Amino acid sequence: MFLPARGCNRRAGCLAMIGGEDMAEGLSIIEAVDDVGPNTGSVTFGGYTNDTSPLIRVSLGAQAAVGDTVVLKDSNVAIGTFTVDAAALSAGSVGLQLTGLSSGWHHLSVALQAADGAEKATSGGYWGLGVETATPAAPEIRQVLDDAGAKTGAVSSGGRTDDASLTFTIFESGLPPLPQGSPGHAPYGGVALMSGWVHIYDGSNLVGSGLLGYGGEVTITTSALGAGDHTLTAVAVDRAGNASAPSTGFQVTIGADLASGGGASAGPGGATATSGSGGSATATSGGASTGVAGPASTGGSSTAESASGGGASGVPQGAIGGGAEAAQSLTAQPWGGLLEGGAGSDTLQGGDGLDVLNGGMGSDVLRGGGGFDIMNGNQGDDSLWGGEGDDWVVGGKDNDQLWGEAGLDIVFGNLGNDTCNGGDGSDLIRGGQGEDVLNGGAGADWLSGDRGDDTVTGGAGADIFHSFGDAGIDRITDFNQGEGDRLLLDIGTTYTVAQVNADTVVSMSGGGQVILVGVQASSLTSGWILG
Repeated sequence: MFLPARGCNRRAGCLAMIGGEDMAEGLSIIEAVDDVGPNTGSVTFGGYTNDTSPLIRVSLGAQAAVGDTVVLKDSNVAIGTFTVDAAALSAGSVGLQLTGLSSGWHHLSVALQAADGAEKATSGGYWGLGVETATPAAPEIRQVLDDAGAKTGAVSSGGRTDDASLTFTIFESGLPPLPQGSPGHAPYGGVALMSGWVHIYDGSNLVGSGLLGYGGEVTITTSALGAGDHTLTAVAVDRAGNASAPSTGFQVTIGADLASGGGASAGPGGATATSGSGGSATATSGGASTGVAGPASTGGSSTAESASGGGASGVPQGAIGGGAEAAQSLTAQPWGGLLEGGAGSDTLQGGDGLDVLNGGMGSDVLRGGGGFDIMNGNQGDDSLWGGEGDDWVVGGKDNDQLWGEAGLDIVFGNLGNDTCNGGDGSDLIRGGQGEDVLNGGAGADWLSGDRGDDTVTGGAGADIFHSFGDAGIDRITDFNQGEGDRLLLDIGTTYTVAQVNADTVVSMSGGGQVILVGVQASSLTSGWILG
């Protein structure tokens, strides 16, 4: 049966989005609630959970009346019903405690039926929830590079280097190769490791992280390590919060190089790594030679090739760029591909197919083109445009300008003071840390400023504005209950509502506030705030 919504802790770093097309009526699945560690709390559209018995929260919407029936479905098969009573109507939402969900994707939807059985409204489309309880495999550290000082190249475990910020290439099994065509809007069909993370630890200290994608290979440059001996390990964490065992430890001493000259010392098995301007063979365990792309000249590009003539190990064929110090201008093949920026301020242009664009360091410009694109500006003040199609647009560090443009996009500022624009379509927009500006644009959007003092504009359509107790002070510039806008607080949040001059101010336990600019509290009716 349906239950009243219950309290939970906020799920750190979760993605959230309201699904459904009939958002003007407000009937929608708000979120799933996970109470199985290590991650607990809100899981919403496109999220993964390791809880096989989550609570599903449903917003009743404006059409609901006492005596109506709410029907929750999984792939169009009814899995629960609830008859709306006065208490549920006043609260504006109800919850269903599920049990025994199987691993994999569940395509949920909700319908509202009148007492005579006539359908009054549907949520429209599917609301995707992934369930995964398996532990990821331990990552494999495939290569470590020194790119500072007179002596550069591959570093072997047990070796010595003067480069305090080492670059790791790490492989995690269980991720599919880059598809030739669009896989549909993320995350449908994606495994829990897709857009999971690999974290590098120096003992117990986190020194670097990288986002997992197609192929399972990720490159991470650590923060500066102190002089002396270090043992570094890698851990993979999927979107459900399942963490792998640590990788085999990589031991290194940070200090002055013992000898000068090009090239790093031989790796295990006798293979050697030599730096150069055209490409290099890198030492790997057992002495195998793995091809990698050499630096591109200014304004040019390079294509990764393996020693056997195929794609570089763990990198999708068609990879372009990677590691150049100077600025690059790189363009993917017409069908898409992988573009890797380097240390300079790069311009990356995707094709009409599926693209993976990584800016690297520097202030980069990334344009996705047509199709489904995965974009990460990484370090520097970057500008990213998703283009046509359904895209993931991530700013990374520093102060970024992000546009999802057309389609159902996920736009995430992450660190820094970012400007995040959804564009046309129903978008998921998160500011991350810092003082961000969020603009939903057209469509029914889900927006969360996250940490810091943020300015949020939903734009046209029925938008969901999310906040939590210690999020900071967020200003919502265009809250309109009549258009279907709602304020969503984490379950269990205590709050007060007050009229302060021309604005409605919601003050939460934890010190956070949401200011509805120009809204009279007396004009708000039941159901405008969910939590």
